[in-house]
This record gives sequence, C-alpha cells and structure tokens, in this order.
Amino acid sequence: MRKHLVRSLIVIAAVLLLAVLAIFTITQTDWGRGQVRHRILAMLQDNAHGIVRMGPVTGNLLYGFTVHDLVITDSTGAPFIKIDELTSGWGLNTLRKQRIDLYNVKLVRPVIVLDRQPGGKWNYDRIFPRDTMAPRGRTTGWGTWIRFTDLTIVDGDLTLRSPWSVNSKLAGAAAAAAFKLALSEEGRYRLEKVPGGYQRVSSFHHIQAKIPLLRLEDPAYKTRFADVAFASALAEPFKPPLIEVESLVGKFEFTSDSVWWGNARVMLPNSYLAGRGRYDVDTDNLRLRLRAQPVAAADLRWISPRIPDRGTGSLDFGLDWVADTSTYVARNANVQIADAHLRGDLGLSMTDTWFVLHKTNFRFANLDTRLIQRLFPLVKPPRQGILNGRLALEGEQKSLDVNGDITFDERRSGRSHVLAVGKVGFGKGFFNATNLRLTMRPLQMDLAKSFAPTMPIGGTLTGTATFNGSTTSRMIARGDVTHVERGNVSHITGTALVKNPTGASLAGTWFDIDARLHPLSLVTAGRFFPSAGLRGLASGPLRLTGTTRNLAVRTNVAFPDGGSASLTGRLDLASRQTGYDVAMSVDLFDANAILAKAPRTSLTGTATAAGSGLDPATMNARVVADFKASSYDTLSINSATVRFAAASGIARIDTLAVEIPEGVASASGTFGLARRKSGELRYHIAVDSLSHLVNLLPAQKGEVPPRPGILAKRISRAQSDSARIANATEVQRAISGKPPAPRAAVDTPRVVSRRELSGSARADGVATGNIHDFGATGTAGGERIVALGNTVRKFRADYSWTNALTPKSRVTINADATELVAAGFNLDSVQAKLSYQKPLGTISLDIQQDTQNS
Repeated sequence: MRKHLVRSLIVIAAVLLLAVLAIFTITQTDWGRGQVRHRILAMLQDNAHGIVRMGPVTGNLLYGFTVHDLVITDSTGAPFIKIDELTSGWGLNTLRKQRIDLYNVKLVRPVIVLDRQPGGKWNYDRIFPRDTMAPRGRTTGWGTWIRFTDLTIVDGDLTLRSPWSVNSKLAGAAAAAAFKLALSEEGRYRLEKVPGGYQRVSSFHHIQAKIPLLRLEDPAYKTRFADVAFASALAEPFKPPLIEVESLVGKFEFTSDSVWWGNARVMLPNSYLAGRGRYDVDTDNLRLRLRAQPVAAADLRWISPRIPDRGTGSLDFGLDWVADTSTYVARNANVQIADAHLRGDLGLSMTDTWFVLHKTNFRFANLDTRLIQRLFPLVKPPRQGILNGRLALEGEQKSLDVNGDITFDERRSGRSHVLAVGKVGFGKGFFNATNLRLTMRPLQMDLAKSFAPTMPIGGTLTGTATFNGSTTSRMIARGDVTHVERGNVSHITGTALVKNPTGASLAGTWFDIDARLHPLSLVTAGRFFPSAGLRGLASGPLRLTGTTRNLAVRTNVAFPDGGSASLTGRLDLASRQTGYDVAMSVDLFDANAILAKAPRTSLTGTATAAGSGLDPATMNARVVADFKASSYDTLSINSATVRFAAASGIARIDTLAVEIPEGVASASGTFGLARRKSGELRYHIAVDSLSHLVNLLPAQKGEVPPRPGILAKRISRAQSDSARIANATEVQRAISGKPPAPRAAVDTPRVVSRRELSGSARADGVATGNIHDFGATGTAGGERIVALGNTVRKFRADYSWTNALTPKSRVTINADATELVAAGFNLDSVQAKLSYQKPLGTISLDIQQDTQNS
C-alpha cells in the first residue's frame, strides 16, 4: 500500500505540475491573455443589459491584470463607464464565488456617467440588474459583490444626471414662477430638457483620489461605502462658479439616491472646512454642519454667486436646503465680507415668499443694505445705506422680536441712530409693531415715507416713542419727541392713534392725537393742509380726532408774543373746499403770528365760523364775532361786532360795527365776492378825533413852514394897528401921564408838522358791486383838520367812484373848504371839481386867498 501510495502521489504531483506549467504558460502568453480577455468579456456581457467593449488585457493574470480601453454603455449606447486603463490584483477564489473583489486598483482617466431619466432607474441598475429577491447575506451571482481595496483614481471625471421637477408643494402661479426662475439665469441648477421632463446635471472634473476601501455592492450591507484618504477635484454641482477642492478626507456612505458623511475635512484654496452632511439626489435636499476656520467668501460662491469675492473669517456654519426652504445658521462668527464686519450668531430660514430669523445676535460694522439684498433677495430694505451697531432678532418677517442699537447712514436723508426693543413686522407697504420702544438720536423722517409715502413732513425726530399696531389698520404711538425740519422745531408729548385701513389715502386715515405742545411749529403742522398757510409756534394742549375730512379739534394754545387762542369744533381739510364749524376765543391774538397773509392784530374776543371754503368767490359760511380792546394792523379798536354770511358769491352783512377811540364805523347790506355778482352796502363812518388814526398815514418827516408873505402881511397889519391905537390915545395918555401905548402883537403863522393828524370827520354812502369791480358814492365832511402838514377849518365833499379796481375806474369829487393852509399858503376858501379816468383827468379849482386875491 505504501508503494501504491507513493506512486499515486507522484502522479498527482506530476499532474499538478503540468497544470501549473500550463496555467503559467497560458497567463504569460498573448494567446493565453487573449483567451482570458475573451472569457471575461463574455462573462461581463452575459451579466450586463448593455454593451461592453474591452481592449487588450496585459500583465501576469495569476496575480493581477491590466485592462485597456474598457467601455460600458447601456443598450442604446448612452455612456456609463469609460476607462483608459484599469490595473488591479485579484484572487482566483473571487472568480469561483462570482465576486468582484479587487485590490491595488488603479483607474487611469476614468469617465463615469450616472444617469437617471425622469420616472426611471439609475443606469447602473439597468445595466447590471440585481436579484432583489435573494436572502440577505447570500451572493446570487455577478454584480452582487463589488468591492475595491486600495483604489487610486488618476484624472477622473464624474457626471451625475438626476431627474428634476418643481416642488410638489407648489401649484398654480407659484409653481409656474418657480419653474420660470429655475430655467432663468438666476436659477442655480444646470437643467437640461430630456424625454419626460428635465434633468439636473452636476459634474466633477480632474478627480485625483486615494480610497482604501470602496464597497459598491455587498448583500450584508444596505448602503455603499467609500473611505477616502485623499481626493481633489474641480467640482461643478451647480452652474458656475466651480469649487476647487484641493483636499477631501472622510468616510462616506451612499445609496442610489443619497450620500452622507459624519466627519469629513475639506481644503479649498483659502478655506478649511470640517463637519458632517447629507445630500439627497432625488429631492435635491442638502444638509451641512461645518466648522470653518478660516473660510474665504470666494470659496463659497459655488453656493450662490451673490456671495462677494472679498471676505474671510471663521464660524460654525449650518446649511439646510429642504424642499423650498433654505436655512442658514452661523454661530461664533467673526467674518469680514466685502466691506462689512460681522461678529456673533445668525439664523435665517427663507422661502420664495417669507423668511424667519432665529437665535440671531450679532454686531456689525459698515454693513451695506445692498449686500443684504444681494445675499438674501427676499429681504428688500426700504432704503439703501450703511448700517453699524448691534442687533438681536427672533421670529418671522411679520412678527420679529427686536433688540438693537443701529446707526443707518443714507446718502439722501443723512444719519439715523435708533435704539429699538420690541416686536416688529414689515413687508411691501406695511409696518407692524408690538410694544416697540424706539429711542431716536435722531431718526430721519424721510425713512418713514417708505411705509407712509403720503407723509407730508420730513426733518428729524429725537426722543422716545412706543408703538403698537400696524400702518395698514391702526397704530398707537406714545412718546416724547422733538421734531426739527428746516429750522422749525416742535417738541411734543402725548399719544397718537392712527387708523389707516389697507389702501386708504391720507383723507381716509383716522387720527386721535392727545398731545401737549412745548411748542409746536405751525409751519410743520401746516404741511398736512398747506392751503392754510400756517407759520409761527404754539404751546399748550391739543386734541385732534377724526379724519382730515372730519377732524374734531380742541386746543388752548399760547403764542410767543403773549397772545392765546382756544379752538373747538370740526375741520374738513381733505375736501376741495376747506370745511369748518369752529368756535374760537382769543386773547391778545396776533393773526399775523400764525398766518403769513393776515395783518398784525391784537384781538380779544370770541368768534364762530361755520361753512366751507376760504376763497371769497366760492366760500359758503357764516361768521359771528365779538371783539373788545383789540387792534387791527395799526388801528385800535374799542369793540367790534360782525354778523356775516357768504353764499353763492354774495356776502350778506347783517352787522358790521367797529368802535374806535372817539370814532365809530358801521355797515350793513350785501356785497359781491365774485365776478358778475353784485350787492349794495351802506356805510357810516364818524371820527371825533382823527389823532387816533395817525398810524394809518404814510410815514412823514419834517414840518411845513408858512409862506414868508403871510408873516410880512401880519407884521404890517400889527404895525398899522399899533399906530392907529397910538394916535387915538395920544391926548388921553398926555393928560394922564400914561406911557406910550403898547405895540399890537403879531399873529405869527403856525408851523405844521407833517406827522400830525387831528380834527373830526365823517362819511356816509353806498358801495355797490363786488370786490373785483365796485362803485361807491357818498358825502364826507370834517372840521379843524390837520393832516400831512396842511390844515382846514371845515370841508365838505361829494364823491363818486365807479368801476373801481378795473381799467375803466373813474373818480369824481366835488369839494369845498374854508380857511385852509395848503403847502404853507393861507387860503380863505377853495372849491374843487375833479374827474379822473386813467390816464386822463380834469380838475377845476376856485381859490379865494383873501379879499384882494383869487
């Protein structure tokens, strides 16, 4: 048996030796490698639902092989894999088990296309289908076990083509808008139209990698796995710009539709990032959690080209792109981006229609609002400028908790500095506030016009104010503020309620203002109703309630000159004709102090006015006024009573009585206030002492001396009288021994001052027509008149003025006067007749100087 056993072993050894020699011979010859290539190609083709092409196979097939020009496509010829050169070691045992388990794998210039058509499977699942019914952990044939150990990739290229469609949550116009945006230049995805819809395309070029383990298929695992020791590439996940990945290290798990990693490290040209993340190919969802130290803004422009080129810093960064919501989280940030410097925490979630800020607390310097809008297009600042300060924010756009200290510099309006604490909300054309306390140091009112374009005032506000409500419904403000505009200063404390229904104009806005003025610039107040022409200052309480069309007023204010006025009633400031139904009480009130067109006054009394319109031609009003101890312009008034009504261009004066010191004026009747309207007004004027009206005369200087002839004549008369008396008393004086008779006194003529006004006068007559074309007739007379350096003992005149204030104006006067001194001449009497119509007139004078001269 030993002999037979030895012989048998010798035979077996010889057979094995022959077999080894045969295998060695086959694997070391071109014919043998060709046979192996043929069988491998047949095996691959039998297990692929596609087309497989392979170039020569070289190397020692016992330990490994090199395949040249390997190309795999689907059945239509669409590319899947193209490799210029694949070198690998293998074990014969893997062939027996129908496994692809290769080591020391090197891929030279591999080009891989992973393609999934809308509604279809990935191309590798179509080309190499798997037995999905096989028990877990059991191999079922070629393609169920694919693993590469120590894989090297040289200058690879990967293209990922996945289905794309508009988010299913969107519909109608929103879906159409999202679709249009995605296909526009603003869209970030590279989209291509294919049968059945659209594909999103991502590319990765010049891939260099060292991968200790790449597990693509293993029935024992649900996921695929790649252990990347080093990788670099030019990545193009979206439209340009590209990502230049200088180094990537990490462990990645992936499936057909997603990839995730727990601790990856990436080096970009000027950034170092480390963290975890997940990307879902089917949904385009992306989640990142990174520590960036440092990070350069230019290295992040692949996320969004809106990110500026300039910028660097460090931060903990989180990004979630889930469905239509983008969330950005920055913690422990210290970042310089463009010209802005930011430090702190930021959290922002946004969609195409809203945004939410959470746990945001940061400081910023030189932050341009254009940068904010560039990074976050949904955030539309009402004005462009530079921001500095600190800000803590929490909540959504329409309900945002705010705690900040902000300085805003705008080129047009200047600097605003505001401290804000409370809740705000804003959007296109509206502003909301809940317990929002603002400290203004100052605030440019021009900014408020972004939310209330019809606001008629500008300037600045300084002080504190608390706001509650909305500009589209009702807003309540309580404050202590000082407003300055063009040198006009208003200091106001109190409460203001403004109700403004959505879309309402200023006329439809409801006001309820309960304030105290310390003082109020009436110029500023007048900007709400410029036709009033207000000016000056007013101090005191003010209550306004209603709309500008029906505004209830109650106030009692004092003015800088010492006067005061109280006003109660209602105003219509929005209608074409200003309306009013008010009662006023004034004390030493100067109308010119608040109305530029009004004369200077010092009025004390009461008045009521009800009606509409300030234009005499169209006003419809009734006025009742009673004044005492007042003045109008330079005229002193003891009392005045007015009962006046205007309608249809006609004024009806029931009572107009003005009493001045030693004088009275009265009128009653009607008078026209518009063209082609006419009335008849009777008047009576009597002044016992004209000296009280001296201020009505034009300012005059100097005196009017008598003519020399008058003095010479009076001296001659005095001398003649002295001689006559001396002759008549000569005998009597001689008998009695009396001294000579005294000389007669000379009646020296008076020197008259041009500023003097005295005497008495009266006039009675009728005025007819209107304020544009009227006529007046009447009589006038006076005694002991001194005026403008002239005197007259008595005069009487009849006058007529027709078509006054028109080109056809005509004046006729018949007058006579006795004992006059005119221009220094003594005249016994003068009779005058004057008729004048521009530019010509006639005058006749009959002057009796004395008994000898006329």
